Amino acid sequence: MVCDDQLSEVSFKGQILNGGKEGKGICEYEEGIQYEGEFHSNTRHGLGSLFVNDQMLYHGFWREGLMEGKGVLHMLEGEIESYEGNFREGKI
Repeated sequence: MVCDDQLSEVSFKGQILNGGKEGKGICEYEEGIQYEGEFHSNTRHGLGSLFVNDQMLYHGFWREGLMEGKGVLHMLEGEIESYEGNFREGKI
């Protein structure tokens, strides 16, 4: 999965606290990747959605930049269309 430290941020619109992303916001990255949702301590944390080239890749909960808890992962290629369930540390 796409980790915060693997992405080059292009823009951010949202709440800033003490110089970092905090609360709700929209972060755009290179390669057509966009995250819309909650941030904590400058990373994806809480409920949010990750889009790749305007297609939703994942919607659900995040913890410290990784998918964590209940969510839906949509496959953009391959035979499986989507997976709905629990994630731990960014994995199914």
